[in-house]
Amino acid sequence: VSLWTDEAATARTMSADLAGYVDKILFDEPSMAGYYLVLRPWAAVFGTSEAALRSLSALAAVATVPFLYLAGLRLGGRRVAVAAAALLVANAFVLRYALEARSYALELLLITIATWLLIRNADPEREPSRTAWILYAVALAAAIWIHLYAVFAAAAHAVWLWWLGGPARRPGLRAAGMAVLAAVPVTIAIVVWGPVRAWLDAPTFDSALETLATLVGATERGLAGTLLSVAYLAAVAATAAVVARRWAPHGDRAAGDRWLLLLAIAVPVGAGLAVSTVKPIFVDRSLIVTVPALHLLLASALALIPRTWPAAAVLIAVLALSTSQAMHGTIDKADWRGAIDAVASEARAGDSLLVFPAEHSSDAARYYAAREPALADMPIQDAVAPLGEAADGRGRIWLLAYDVPPGVRIHDGALDRELSRRGYRLEETRPFHRLTLEVYTPPAAAVE
Repeated sequence: VSLWTDEAATARTMSADLAGYVDKILFDEPSMAGYYLVLRPWAAVFGTSEAALRSLSALAAVATVPFLYLAGLRLGGRRVAVAAAALLVANAFVLRYALEARSYALELLLITIATWLLIRNADPEREPSRTAWILYAVALAAAIWIHLYAVFAAAAHAVWLWWLGGPARRPGLRAAGMAVLAAVPVTIAIVVWGPVRAWLDAPTFDSALETLATLVGATERGLAGTLLSVAYLAAVAATAAVVARRWAPHGDRAAGDRWLLLLAIAVPVGAGLAVSTVKPIFVDRSLIVTVPALHLLLASALALIPRTWPAAAVLIAVLALSTSQAMHGTIDKADWRGAIDAVASEARAGDSLLVFPAEHSSDAARYYAAREPALADMPIQDAVAPLGEAADGRGRIWLLAYDVPPGVRIHDGALDRELSRRGYRLEETRPFHRLTLEVYTPPAAAVE
């Protein structure tokens, strides 16, 4: 599967010189500065191929499984641990971001580690050392640096620690506070230099429900996706009903831990919706911080079933639904590799490649063009009028449009009018997944 536009931006950053690398972190994506700081040396060792760039995320996703198992072991024993780990492995949403050159799988790993350390350190039957709380603070701070949305997970942890009371309250709140303070440089960079983008709309009720369904692996609409969403919703409702009367900080330890899971879901979701009333940030991949809690919550809810065989039957049914979503779900990424291969197979001297829209789409085109020797000398520019030297009449123009169906004109037809004025004629249109490739013949060739 080709890199999609965001992954292509990651690839460009890894290939940039030091000035371009710093510029990307400070002015383009400061919210995931930590990811770029980790990926840069990784790419220096393993390269910038698709597999190399995605391998860090794949490794992080695999490493998440044992840490989720350890968290489940602390919450409810081996039964909860096995169920939570199995549910994570079958989640189509997690599998998708395990194979992307973006920050989300690494953020998932660090939040899972932080959650496990928090549950472990807050256990009243053990006395955690200062080092144990420092490790928790480091994991949480690293998660925030990898993606700033993790600060809402830190807020959920702080609320739970305050409610929990006891000997864990003070060192735990201090550790969570240290983690949040570590994110101050990232926050300053976003406020002072961060770009203002309008690609994300404010969430509606329907879109919010769809986003939440995606988190549990219900990536496809239909009966299986609906049943999967209902299973997780029932787990949340059942857990909330069981612990609703457990407001006292002391008492049932298991109920207290389940409050942590509920808060770890409710706070990031609620905060994301609240902030989105001013600046939309409510998107499924950012909410990956809730995924560990979602799986631990369902696994804990299954443990409430008194007999083993009914609980096992429900788990198997949920896993079957999750697997069906993972197997039949479509990876909706544009076929940049196929489109660029088509251009390379027929490229001639003097040809030019135009890419629309400008932001990130040209990154994907340039990434794959750089791997085609036949396109080493082909000019690549954004498809914006005026075209300048790209339409000098000496060669064909290949126009590659992202998410523009065949027949739909870009720039309200302004590009077509300029090409027509310069004597270019549309010769051929080729569809690729989420891409349209158009070939324009120059005036001299049209006359011949």
